[in-house]
Amino acid sequence: MDGGLIYLAGFLLALLFVWLLSAEIRALLGRRQARSGTYRTLAECERVIDELSKRLTREPRSWEICVRRGEAFAFLGDHQQAIRDFTRALSARQEDASILMRRGRSYYKLRKFDEAIWDCTRALANNPHYIPAYGLRGQAYFGSDAYELAVRDYTRSIELNPEYVQHYINRGQAYYKLKQYREMLQDSDHALRLKPDSAGAHVNRGQAYYGLGKYEMAVEENGQAILLNPGYALAYLNRGRAHAANHADEQALLDFNKAITLNPRYARAYYHRARLYQGLHQYTRAMQDYQQALQVDPHYCKALYGRGLLAYEQKDFSTALKDFTQTLTFDPRCVPALTARSLCYIYLKQNNQALADARQVVEIEPEMAASYLARAAIYGYRREYALALADLDHALKLDPKNVNVLTRRCEMRMRRGRLAEAHADVTRALCFDPNSPAALYARACYFLRVQELDQARNDLQLSWSNAPDVTTGLLLHWLRLVMHPDQQKGEIADALEQVAASDPRQAEACICRGIALYLRGACDDALRQLARAETIGPESEYVYFWQGMVLSALGRGVEAELAFERTHDLGLPAALWLPVLRIPHAPISMGECVESQWA
Repeated sequence: MDGGLIYLAGFLLALLFVWLLSAEIRALLGRRQARSGTYRTLAECERVIDELSKRLTREPRSWEICVRRGEAFAFLGDHQQAIRDFTRALSARQEDASILMRRGRSYYKLRKFDEAIWDCTRALANNPHYIPAYGLRGQAYFGSDAYELAVRDYTRSIELNPEYVQHYINRGQAYYKLKQYREMLQDSDHALRLKPDSAGAHVNRGQAYYGLGKYEMAVEENGQAILLNPGYALAYLNRGRAHAANHADEQALLDFNKAITLNPRYARAYYHRARLYQGLHQYTRAMQDYQQALQVDPHYCKALYGRGLLAYEQKDFSTALKDFTQTLTFDPRCVPALTARSLCYIYLKQNNQALADARQVVEIEPEMAASYLARAAIYGYRREYALALADLDHALKLDPKNVNVLTRRCEMRMRRGRLAEAHADVTRALCFDPNSPAALYARACYFLRVQELDQARNDLQLSWSNAPDVTTGLLLHWLRLVMHPDQQKGEIADALEQVAASDPRQAEACICRGIALYLRGACDDALRQLARAETIGPESEYVYFWQGMVLSALGRGVEAELAFERTHDLGLPAALWLPVLRIPHAPISMGECVESQWA
């Protein structure tokens, strides 16, 4: 035989021997790890599963092997298979608390909180002092939003083992959800006494300060957590939230970016960065982050709701409606989503659906003034002022100092012609908050109705200086047309366009642009802007009035007459009608109507 072939055959035999030896070593390691139940890597875990599966074929009644293989599958993240193995073990050991706990933990990982709670409860029925079962059941209660029950279980865990730091941290998180921030602070302090280098306890203390509105202290506590654990993404996230609440946007953005760098699949970090971008009017970046958060967690309700709000702000009500509806699919009792969806329905002229959502809000939170305020707003859009006033009366019984409710009731009372009561409401609102832009605007509307134009102008200017708003700017410059008819129309048109540019997506911005175009003589373009205002906002007497003005200028008297009649039906204040009297060929009936109201 050729010497080269002999060497080649020998080399191949040596390779085969090495392969067989390594396979035997792997099998031996697998058997040892299967017996000990220890593994550090996914590869080691997979070897254990192979070995345990072979043993289970030989010993199909062995509950211990089922438990070990279930633990290995749980280590791999295959909790469905882990549950099958634990269930198989429980068929032989029905009341074994440790197996129930293992299965409950896998249920928890799959967000099957009810099943996890049931397994923990069965475990505790057999062993009332089984601390891990209280801890896991507390986590499952927390995951299912039953925060009071979570506090109860964490408290029991602490009673059984007062030295275990994590249960103080977990109970603090439940207190945070219950808005019991001082109790959370106490638990964080206790945890730090037990373990001064606990980064988690510092994060909790930062959250407590955040809840108490002490944002600088929240920043400091999360900074301490980062010093203890530089890779702690949650600490960066929470410090970013505190910076954002303190209007330190650049620092907030840096922290959100760091949290995402540390954990590129951190849905909450994408969500909070999206909210920051949204507040900065960087809508494209905000949308990208909402999309990224939902790619990581398609069931993330806050991201769905936030994306819906972004579409709502951009007046894309159909898209917003879809996101709010999907949010409610995952959380049918989400009051903010129901409230926002009801407003989308109003803008889409689907009034019955809007009212159905508003009624559901009251059913879910009947003790909250905001619930009745939301439904009153829908009644107001539907021109059902008596029902709106009934809801606002109820809201004030629940919260007598609520400025928003008092302001809304003032508006509804003005709509009903009850001016003295309206004035009393807005005066009371301004006693509680003298700088409230909404209350100042409402009082300006009252002064318009009683034809005290100087006072109306002063309140509109104050409202604008406190919080520039398109609706306020529109009325302020409309009043200039009423009070100073000789003023250069070009100046007023320029001012209206500047107001519209401050938030160009609002319906009132379209009205501003429409008036500006009318003042410049571009009546066809003005009509197009006013038609857009009509489609992106609820029915408005402002739109109808200026449509009437433009149509009159175009010589389309019949159409103008109809627009002015609808304006009158909706209750435009008499003072704002004065521009009609300056139209060379104003509709006669409207001119008489304005003169009679002004007289």
